[in-house]
Amino acid sequence: MSRKKRAGDVITRKADSKLEHVVRLWATALGPHCERGTSALLERELLLVGVAELDRLLLSYEATSKLFATLFDLVLSFDVRGEAVDGSEIELAAGSRGFVGTGDGREIARILSNPLVLERVDGLGVTGAGAVFSQEDGLWRVRMKSLVGSSTWNLLPPVLQLIEPDLDDCIRGMELVRMMCAALGGQRLGPDSLC
Repeated sequence: MSRKKRAGDVITRKADSKLEHVVRLWATALGPHCERGTSALLERELLLVGVAELDRLLLSYEATSKLFATLFDLVLSFDVRGEAVDGSEIELAAGSRGFVGTGDGREIARILSNPLVLERVDGLGVTGAGAVFSQEDGLWRVRMKSLVGSSTWNLLPPVLQLIEPDLDDCIRGMELVRMMCAALGGQRLGPDSLC
């Protein structure tokens, strides 16, 4: 095994321990509404109890190598049962100005482009969010990338830094997830009723 490969494995394991810390914070913030699910390298599942909109949330790290750093972006993934034209999509517009959509996603994007949702997006440093509808499964497949909870490995000096969420960040993250679920699940909510 090459020295570079071993170094990458060590960095990945360190990042995995940071992800474990983030997941524990989420579990603590969600209290009795959360149980631990499956675990894999750079991936953890939270099973949600008594949450009407969804039953599981996957937190994972997506690694991106840069010249003198490796970024481990926190990704929240979940599925939402709904109805839409196959291939309908929504995504966060550049600069967090709101959501845009295609097909049946246009109305959902309008609902999600309100101040309360965008406040959560900005506060959590959401750098990307999107959902695609699969008519075969009847599910919206959602992915969000957040700076809060992400880690960065810097070569010089050699250190792994975590943008550590506090418990309020975890609660706000869950609020954002639930607001997205409500909109995608067909609850025709107005911009002022998503709380």
